[in-house]
Amino acid sequence: MGNKTLKPAIGEEVLIPAGVDHTVQTSSTTGSRWYYGYKVRR
Repeated sequence: MGNKTLKPAIGEEVLIPAGVDHTVQTSSTTGSRWYYGYKVRR
């Protein structure tokens, strides 16, 4: 996010606010799990 590089530990979460440019990748050689949540405007 921005010019930051985040390396969360196992079990940690990262919140990426809506509208923020970002790139994500895993550094694990054994894979990873990604969970997404979106807020829907009504």
